[in-house]
Amino acid sequence: MKLNLVPARTGVEWVRLGLKNFWRQPLAFISLFFMFMALISTISQLPLIGNFLAMMMLPFSTLGFMVAASVATSACPRTRRAA
Repeated sequence: MKLNLVPARTGVEWVRLGLKNFWRQPLAFISLFFMFMALISTISQLPLIGNFLAMMMLPFSTLGFMVAASVATSACPRTRRAA
């Protein structure tokens, strides 16, 4: 494995693109986050296996966030039509 050194401005650009992606569909990302938190909180309340199930669901929820970001990035920009 080789470390890929990049300039600091690459990180700034990455954050800027992430925020731009968030602002394309903020309600969808906020809803997804709160749904994730409610689901994990509810599942972790189960006796004996709740914490285990919550930890097992973590990779799948991360995948859900990645898919949502991909869909938001690839979605065509909204255009307003003149009435």
